[in-house]
Amino acid sequence: MKRLIVFTLAIGLLSSGTANAHWRNAFVTVLKDYDRVRLALARNSLDGVERYAARMETELTHLDTNITALHAGVPRGAAVEVHKLLPAMIEAAGRLGTTRSVREARGAFLELSRGLARWHALVIKKQKAIVVRCKDRDLVWLQATKYGKQILNPYERRDQAPCQGVSDDQ
Repeated sequence: MKRLIVFTLAIGLLSSGTANAHWRNAFVTVLKDYDRVRLALARNSLDGVERYAARMETELTHLDTNITALHAGVPRGAAVEVHKLLPAMIEAAGRLGTTRSVREARGAFLELSRGLARWHALVIKKQKAIVVRCKDRDLVWLQATKYGKQILNPYERRDQAPCQGVSDDQ
């Protein structure tokens, strides 16, 4: 009888959102909210940034405490490398969520972007995002591939000249 109860509870847990949340690809989950922040910053806005940054910080913290290669979306040996990147990304996401100016948000976003770009290089399936680099300003960001070649720079102010030498890579 005890085995039946334990088995039933295990099946229930596996079919619940809690168990499924642990096994989803954290990179893809973070990328969704990251891209929403990028779009807000490209519009010179902080709309939704606090909420999306908090969700990224939560997902990154969860990954930091429960890291597996599967959860990180990387090959087995690369989980250690992702784990090394997480503290700086968690700190940047936390700062991003508490900023009160677009300028401060862009600074925190850049730090987060640098870690995500390194993580992206380790990801098994890269079709979800491209890494964009603004070479003349040492800026980097990721954006969802659904935007194709339309580059939306989250760092440009309206009074600033556009990046020269933008490149994207998968």
